[in-house]
Amino acid sequence: GGASSPEGGARPPQLSAVLASPPILLSFLVIFFFNFAFSCTEAALAPVAQHALGWTQVRISLVYTLLSVVVMASGAGVALASYAAPDAALLATGLLTASAGYTVLFFMWTRHVTPAGFVAPLLASASAFPFMAAPNRALFTMEADRLGLGGAQGLFQGLLSVVASLGGATA
Repeated sequence: GGASSPEGGARPPQLSAVLASPPILLSFLVIFFFNFAFSCTEAALAPVAQHALGWTQVRISLVYTLLSVVVMASGAGVALASYAAPDAALLATGLLTASAGYTVLFFMWTRHVTPAGFVAPLLASASAFPFMAAPNRALFTMEADRLGLGGAQGLFQGLLSVVASLGGATA
């Protein structure tokens, strides 16, 4: 259960105590930086593809469609893998895949990029999203429950969503 006030009611958790928990802080950082990177990529995709490859809006929209398919397929993979792998392993897979994809993207997105060199790191990065979304929230929930903050899940999930939005907005 949660902490009690002298009046006997539940006391709201102290934000400083919550953010002092490394797993909860990590959850906030993961969602912030992932959404930041994803939003930067999404915003840059069209102008970079047009400048580097001479692609039109139609070809660029096909890339977005392919990215959606990859995210859905990766989500199905995460759903199946979650029966056999712990959330921390799924999250680590997502972090490694996203890091590799964004690193390659950084070096490949140049004026002389090939279509495959342009799309491949995008696909890798997009495939990481499901590995970082549900497992991250599950780990966050387990830590909040461990700290006795189960009654504050709505507040913290809302705050996690705000952090996610800030990641996208700062891109």
